[in-house]
Amino acid sequence: MNHLGHIRREDFCFEDGLVLLNHGSFGVATRGALEAQAEWRLRLERNPPNFFRHVFPKALNEARAALAAYLGAEAEDLGFIDNATAGVNAVLRSFPLAPGDEVLSTSLGYGAVRNAIRYACRRAGAHPVEVAIPFAGASADEIVARIAGRIGPRCKLLVIDHIASESALVFPLERIAALCRERGVRVLVDGAHGPGHAPFALNELGVDYYSGNGHKWLCTPKGTAFLWVRRERQSGVHPLVISHFLDQGFAAEFGWQGTRDPSNWLSMPDVLAWRAGLGEENVRHYCGQLTARAVGALEQAWGVRAATPPALRGFMATIPIPGEPPATRAFAEKLRQRLLDEDRLETQIIAVMGRLWIRITAFVYNAEEDYDRLAEALPRRLNLIANQP
Repeated sequence: MNHLGHIRREDFCFEDGLVLLNHGSFGVATRGALEAQAEWRLRLERNPPNFFRHVFPKALNEARAALAAYLGAEAEDLGFIDNATAGVNAVLRSFPLAPGDEVLSTSLGYGAVRNAIRYACRRAGAHPVEVAIPFAGASADEIVARIAGRIGPRCKLLVIDHIASESALVFPLERIAALCRERGVRVLVDGAHGPGHAPFALNELGVDYYSGNGHKWLCTPKGTAFLWVRRERQSGVHPLVISHFLDQGFAAEFGWQGTRDPSNWLSMPDVLAWRAGLGEENVRHYCGQLTARAVGALEQAWGVRAATPPALRGFMATIPIPGEPPATRAFAEKLRQRLLDEDRLETQIIAVMGRLWIRITAFVYNAEEDYDRLAEALPRRLNLIANQP
């Protein structure tokens, strides 16, 4: 695996000297993905009518087939969308909620998704119900027990993260899905961080709906995402943009949502070929081991304990910032900006539960020395900010 680490920086378009320890917020596209996207754009613009009538349908099917093979799914059960939040909204807007029904989610859910749940419930007269999950130190057994304890007789849908954005906790989806099937509750997964990060096969998860991003851990161009829906649930699910193929099948409706630039979606086979060249198991092993070493090094250097337990950790981890700095968004942003401006470290710093946390990521272009730099730089920046008049 000596072909992973800083040598892989050449696959991306990073600013000189930048150390990216926040892959999770927006991802980063490979050079190859951007080049493929540019080629598709040129093909489109050379003859748009011919492209959309004759080239695009075949290319879209090939892109869906490549992604489906990677995800352990069937191509006809996938539809391309712009981001995971759009897929969650499509399901929520399509879901047959009635007055008094309940939609269950967790306290670790993504803010935009929680808003979408509230909006869908408000329109239907249904009720959003949130299960409290500890931000730090939760076990799989505790998570499943807490969800089980909040499923009531009017609960129709559970909206659950695959990997929580702020806490970086990987939810035990298979166990949660099995529990919900027993209770007659459908499961919608916000998989913003799942594809290319957590190992899974969509056909085997046991969930009903899965909305995932490609532009995070698969390194596709921005605006590349998908919605997967179990075959028997597809007839009631429609995209947010209703266009020419209404009621002509899930794949047809999601395959055409009006005229748009589809070059990001069509670059998917090139991105997956890049990933295959690195070796899927190599990527998972390298990133998992690097995350564990980074967490251990930062815990030891700062005298803290990570929020994300090892058993529920992927390529991200959330760690408390040492000392007692102001737990405000303003201070978090000031510290983040100082680390970027002065140390060239791009990080994610959040204020949660009355303290500051840093969420680190580990990907194929990172190496152990990146976290050594962070271990030394962050306390120094804290001291400098605190001592400013």
